[in-house]
Parts: sequence; structure tokens; C-alpha cells
Amino acid sequence: MFSPSLARAVLRCAQRHGVDGQRLCRGLGFEPSDLQQRPELRLSYRQTGALIRRFQRAVGHRVSGLSVGLQQTPLSWGLAGVGMLTCRTVGEAAQYGLQHQLAAGAALDHVSHREGAHFVIEQRPRFDDPDLIVFLVEESFASIVAVVRSLIGPQFRPAALTLAYPAPAHAAEYAAAFQCPVRFDAPAHRLSCDLDWLEHTLPVHDPLAGALLRGQLDRLLVPAPPQSDFLVAATTFLRTQLQQPVTLGDLAQALNLSCRTATRRLGEQGVSFQGLLDQLRREQADALLARRAARVADVAAAVGFSDPSNFRRAYQRWTGRPPRAPLSAGAD
Repeated sequence: MFSPSLARAVLRCAQRHGVDGQRLCRGLGFEPSDLQQRPELRLSYRQTGALIRRFQRAVGHRVSGLSVGLQQTPLSWGLAGVGMLTCRTVGEAAQYGLQHQLAAGAALDHVSHREGAHFVIEQRPRFDDPDLIVFLVEESFASIVAVVRSLIGPQFRPAALTLAYPAPAHAAEYAAAFQCPVRFDAPAHRLSCDLDWLEHTLPVHDPLAGALLRGQLDRLLVPAPPQSDFLVAATTFLRTQLQQPVTLGDLAQALNLSCRTATRRLGEQGVSFQGLLDQLRREQADALLARRAARVADVAAAVGFSDPSNFRRAYQRWTGRPPRAPLSAGAD
């Protein structure tokens, strides 16, 4: 579950193109007004993905993720964006945004590092969802650039952008959006900029009021505990095994641990083997069920259930409701 910032951006873009937001949200469990009036609202990847797919069908090929992302400002990212405005430099603002990326509504995982004379942000999909990956990567990188330009001015230009998918039909839009070299079919989704940009002071920075406000925001934006390297490794392994039966012994062997040690280290992270496996199965099932052509039997097989009936019972136990594919069926 994450902030509905991306859903807000999609609905704003839909409104600009004359698309009825009420119709786009019908049957998804929230209304356009909820995005304005319910600060506690959080959306699942399934809800957000279904909204984006409806938006894409409504606008056809007229609007890309770039168009949605380029309209973003720091305030579009909610309290996380407000917190970025309290920072002294672009570098501090970037780290604040990365720290609170779920609160900002990120649908992809973002990691950063320094590489020579460059600061690099890499995007990693949380789910295997090839239907949406181009839109999500476009929107996210475009919003990052738009937010930085909102902070320090239109002169900001990244050094390079690489994308791990083939050039789309609208590839010419990338040059205008990013104003930097763009390479498709690359090993990873990465946006880099010169380190000098990180030292730019934000023109709105107030050292006294900013520190006070950021302290208040930090109490509201309590970040989730960082995952240990062990939990990241365990999660990565299990995600590759969802289509087949997998045991604690398989996990322990893959990580070169005993079953007892693996169980203890999972417990230190507040999870059990079965709980973590069920969580990943549910997340993948939700992503697959959001696809228009999804069949429950196919989803069951994709998350390790040879019998669809067993999957239905498990999904009912995980969510309190039976699986339905797709979520948007009958609501368009």
C-alpha cells in the first residue's frame, strides 16, 4: 500500500484530456473525491494499476507516462514533497524524497548511489508487470526531473537516461522531456546527473523555519524500517520461485544458511517464512489479477498453486475476499 499521489496525477491528466475521472474510478474502491478529502487513504498496486490501464484505454496513444510525470511539483508528492522544500540543497532534498518514497507515492523501488562524477537513481520494478512498466518508469523519471526543475529552475538537465526496454513509438518525446542522451535496451532503468547539481541551494530554503517544519513532518512521515540485506536476499529468491513449491530448506540452501539460522533471521525481521511467502504470492497475484486478460486459473499457477480451488481459499484468507479477474470487469 502506498500514497495515492500517482493516482492523483493520472486523474489530473485525465481531466485535462476530457476523460471522466468518476468513470475511471468506478468499482476500484475509491472515488476521485477521496483523493482530495481522505489524507489517510492508501492504494494497492492493483488499484493503481487498474486505474492506469483504464486511463490508457481512454486516451489511447495520445498520452504517455512522460506527460503525466512532467506535470508534477513537490506538492504533488504530498508531505514528502513539502519536506523536500525544507531542505537546503538539491542533494538533501533528493535524499529526503528517496527516504520517504512510499509516502510520495512511488510505484517502483528507487535506489541511489554515486558513480564517479555522477549521482545515479535506479528504478527497480516491484512486480512482474510488463504491461505497465514503460508507463511507470516514464512517469517516475519525468516526475523526478519536473520536481527538481520546480526546486531550482528549468536549467536542470540530467547527464544521461538508460532504459531497460525497447524504444516505444513515442521515443522522440524523451529528448524534449529530459534534454539529455537517452539509451533504450539498456541493462537497467537509470537516471544520472552531475554531482554539482546536488550542491545547488534551494531558493526557498529558510534555515530556521525549515528545520522546525521538517521536524514536524518527520513525526508524520515515520519511514518503514529499512530492510536488511538478508531480507532483501530472501525476498529476491522467493520472488523467483513463486511458480513452484518452495520450502524453508530451499531458501536456507540458496542463502548458504541452516534452516534454524534462516528461521531466526526471518524472526529478527518480524516475519516468518510462510508469512513472507504468502505476502509475495498475494502481491504477485494482485498484479496479475489487475490485467484485463487474466484468468484466475493462470494466476493460481503463476503463484505456485496447481489447484485453483486451493488458490481461491488462500486468497480469501489473505484478503478477506475471493479473487476476481480482472478487477475492472464490468466497470468500464
